[in-house]
Amino acid sequence: MFVALQQLLSQSPSLSMSITGQGNNLTVVVMPKPTAGDSAALAQPLKLTGTAEELDAGFVEALTQFSTARLSVVEQVEATKAVLEAGRKESASKATAAIKKAGKPSTASSPAPSSDDDDDQGESATGSTSNDGAPAATADVGQSAINIFA
Repeated sequence: MFVALQQLLSQSPSLSMSITGQGNNLTVVVMPKPTAGDSAALAQPLKLTGTAEELDAGFVEALTQFSTARLSVVEQVEATKAVLEAGRKESASKATAAIKKAGKPSTASSPAPSSDDDDDQGESATGSTSNDGAPAATADVGQSAINIFA
């Protein structure tokens, strides 16, 4: 029994055991203390209920299976952390490359400003009107007008 407990203790800094009895049955609860950063699955205790004879026969096997399953969860968490870290590093390098690229002067020429700067009478450059024949309301955004009623 203590060899199986030692295997579980290699994954956790400490554990607690609780044994309660009700009639002919005993309930044994083994609670490994999770370390900081452990997932919630690693805080799950092992709870076994049976007669003393059943627990004598199967406790070590159940504890070994629990320890193995818990180790599998630890390995899965570590693998997930590694994948997430690799993704974070890849995203950071892509962002750095995009920032460097954006900081370089563009070789493409900018479009020339429009020569319709003389038309400041509230109408769009095309002189559109609304359904009632009145000039359409526009919003001046940079060099282009946007008809919000179209």
